[in-house]
Amino acid sequence: MEELNRYSVQDSKFSTVHFEGRECIRKETRLNVHLGIHWCDLEKAIIHYVTKLTSAGIPVPEIYKSEANQERLIYICEFKGPNILQYMRKIAPNDLLPEKKVLDRIFSILRKAQNARLNFDPHIKNFVWNGVELAYVDFTPPWVDSYYDVRLSLACEHEKKILKDFFSCMEPQQLGYHFAADFLKMDPIYMSTMPRLFSILGEHNLIQGNFDAFVTRVNKIKEIEQQREREKLFLL
Repeated sequence: MEELNRYSVQDSKFSTVHFEGRECIRKETRLNVHLGIHWCDLEKAIIHYVTKLTSAGIPVPEIYKSEANQERLIYICEFKGPNILQYMRKIAPNDLLPEKKVLDRIFSILRKAQNARLNFDPHIKNFVWNGVELAYVDFTPPWVDSYYDVRLSLACEHEKKILKDFFSCMEPQQLGYHFAADFLKMDPIYMSTMPRLFSILGEHNLIQGNFDAFVTRVNKIKEIEQQREREKLFLL
């Protein structure tokens, strides 16, 4: 769980718990005081987003229990396997990227999101893998218009521009580029993996154009995400 907490860009904490005799994941996200007053609308948006993911054929953990109030969101979810980052460190600690069979499964999910015209955060940490099955585990924030409307209503004009640029990175046509950008955001050493990612993303029709254009677009998304973080603009 420390690996997940390390890469969380929100005030979220993950832990392993037992619920009704099952091993589960508990995710607690503290809400910004300004967003907290909209917790009811936010909870509805999350339910809506999870339904959209499921309808698109994207495997997600079952939510066994949830709690929401002005201060926090808590979800007790089915354990679907270790996070990809944890799996990578355990199986191939010297490899920078997951095995191709894992990447192929991730990219299949990205295609499903594109086909369903879903906004989606493709960061590697948002996937879990048990050696057989892959699942997507991130539904907070919910990348839907109702969430965007609430969050933007709390922003000044300068912040709105940054947030709109950031939200655009979740759009279907950006998913292949965004996936690669998040690796560079984690560590510049991943630049050495860009040719491999470019090749596999191309095989899955998740990107277009030549390698130089790919790298330019990837760096742009990375810069947009880093700007939001530098400005410390909250999401939840």
